[in-house]
Amino acid sequence: MRKVLTFSVSETENKKFNKKMKEKGFSSKSDYFKYLLTIDDNLTSEEELLEIITKGDKAYGEGRCMPIETLKDLL
Repeated sequence: MRKVLTFSVSETENKKFNKKMKEKGFSSKSDYFKYLLTIDDNLTSEEELLEIITKGDKAYGEGRCMPIETLKDLL
């Protein structure tokens, strides 16, 4: 079952939303909003980023990192 959502935004925010919606090729605000929800689901949280950085910093400090010059060095 579908639900109707209503948002109150300023004229500036509305123009920005419409501009970005058109830039991304969406023909409706609904489709663009669904796209944004999908994007949000795939974002890494600040906590996760901090954990990743902390682990990387620890590994680097312990000398468990190898220097590379290009991405080819990883393959």
